Amino acid sequence: MKIEKIENNNSRCLTFFFSGWAASSIQFRHLRSDSAVWIAYDYRDLQLPPIPENYAEIHVVAWSLGVWVASQVFRDSRLASATAINGTPFPNHDQWGIPRVVFQGTLEKLDEKNFARFCRRMCGSKTLGQQFEVLEEGRIPELKDELTFINRELISRPANESFPWSRALISRNDHIFPFENLRNYWCHAAVPVEELDAPHHPFHLWSSWEELWMR
Repeated sequence: MKIEKIENNNSRCLTFFFSGWAASSIQFRHLRSDSAVWIAYDYRDLQLPPIPENYAEIHVVAWSLGVWVASQVFRDSRLASATAINGTPFPNHDQWGIPRVVFQGTLEKLDEKNFARFCRRMCGSKTLGQQFEVLEEGRIPELKDELTFINRELISRPANESFPWSRALISRNDHIFPFENLRNYWCHAAVPVEELDAPHHPFHLWSSWEELWMR
């Protein structure tokens, strides 16, 4: 995976954000923070770098397929909170994630036309979808490699339901992870749920990373 590090030498607090598939760090740069922020993306491997000891407090925020990634790779006792946004530890699942036929179809049919359709569904509008698509222009081979890797790891790794999520934010207008599947999983996991009036990509709702913490 790639990680963009926005350091703050005056802070002993770190926000560690696990983005979703097909996203890069640029889509989240409008979010301000008084803490340091690390943004993980491009999951063509799951190698997590060590986190410096000077961070006494770590807040995990994970979105979409990043929820599964975080639950697989993050092991740090300094975790102060963990917020899951529109994802579950079962991303390829008919009741708790993306329906299997949809997940497989996205992988098998990924091209520029279908990626544009995916962006529109993810962002909830043609205009916002086009903005997201432009940011990832020319990356279709990389995105297919990333999704292929994730699919292979999903088969070989058991889901981790022991990750200590503090809360889950789920969007009523999510057309990637069906809303009912999100609600079903987080109720099953007994994790507090907050519903959002937003599409799968809901980051226009916030202006800072601190808004996503649960203390």
